[in-house]
Amino acid sequence: MPFEDKKLTCKECENTFVFSVSEQDFFARKGFVHEPARCPECRKKKREEINKEMVEIKCDQCGKTAKVLLDIKKNIPVYCQECFDKIKKESL
Repeated sequence: MPFEDKKLTCKECENTFVFSVSEQDFFARKGFVHEPARCPECRKKKREEINKEMVEIKCDQCGKTAKVLLDIKKNIPVYCQECFDKIKKESL
């Protein structure tokens, strides 16, 4: 089924934006099932906000540094993505 450009409304700024054929193809290849809720400008702002909340930590498993969201609770081990994935896989 060929894609066609779609006009969507951003949930943040309420401006109309085009969800292009190439973006739809990208979303489909990544397995995303929902259309974007934000326009490209608001998506960029959201990513910047998230990146500002990231802090560098030392992995409790391997000792490598990694970036995680700021909301870290004390007395809970913190892992880099690689160790987290390994621990999660072992627990299944």
